[in-house]
Amino acid sequence: MNIEWLSLDDVILMHDDQIRLYGGSAGVRDCGGLEATINRPQALKYYQPETSVFQLAACYATLAKAHCFVDGNKRTAAEVALVFLYLNGYRSKIEEVDLVEIFVEFVIGNITEEELAFIFEKNCVDLT
Repeated sequence: MNIEWLSLDDVILMHDDQIRLYGGSAGVRDCGGLEATINRPQALKYYQPETSVFQLAACYATLAKAHCFVDGNKRTAAEVALVFLYLNGYRSKIEEVDLVEIFVEFVIGNITEEELAFIFEKNCVDLT
């Protein structure tokens, strides 16, 4: 499977959209951390080729914990993960209110990255 990756520019545009739509302060707090977090899924796939698209989406979701943006980290991370899944042939069935709760639980440590990948896998429709 050929993976469609998200670029740093893609993620920054998604963040800007989240701020424009829902409010908050714009801006990147930690550009180096943002770049490292965005590149992590590609490194994971390179070193562990068996990694699923759901594990990669959960890896992108760690943006929520990295706090690279001034505001909107959880919102941006959720959008990034779901857009990544969509670009790679999956649509999420998770309701927005549930997605918010999932990401809050993920950030505070009640849901692990592996558990988040499982949630994505069980709540996505294959579009192919």
